[in-house]
Amino acid sequence: MSFFKKNLTKIIESGVGLKKTTNIVIAGLLIALYVVIAATNVKISDVLQIRFGFIILSVAGLVGGPIMGLCVGALGDILSMILSGGQGSGFFFGFTLSYALIGFFAGLIFYKAKITPIHALLGGIVEFANAMLLNSLWLSIMTGASYSSMFITRLPKNIIMLPINSMLLFIVIKALATALRKSKVIDN
Repeated sequence: MSFFKKNLTKIIESGVGLKKTTNIVIAGLLIALYVVIAATNVKISDVLQIRFGFIILSVAGLVGGPIMGLCVGALGDILSMILSGGQGSGFFFGFTLSYALIGFFAGLIFYKAKITPIHALLGGIVEFANAMLLNSLWLSIMTGASYSSMFITRLPKNIIMLPINSMLLFIVIKALATALRKSKVIDN
């Protein structure tokens, strides 16, 4: 099966699977967990944070595929913003798009896949690319700073976090995938 056909199948299956009551409940629980995790972000500066919400989005992708990951990312970001009052900043739709895309790509990577370190590295790269490319763009729009200065300011932290995030993803996703298969929550 070709790469594109395989991923299109994952997208279609995850959309159909989101109609199941169990998956809707799991998505709701993951959105709630995302909101809690987002409240624990470590703020380094106005444009730098250490965030672990991508792990929850990856779990959503593992359990329900790209569509569940996308929904958990978008709804989790919006609900987090509403409940936290923005933690001193206003709502910006670009970040919602970013977290929806992380969840979507996590679903393409982890849904119905044997979890390997390569999968975790790909998940870490998705988070890295999102932080560097999209979030730097959103922050440059919000602050009026140049994109290149935002990119360069954020690069060292994100390079350091890439292997850490990848290892965390591997540990969490591998353990959860094993537990969820044994309890028959996921069948892949």
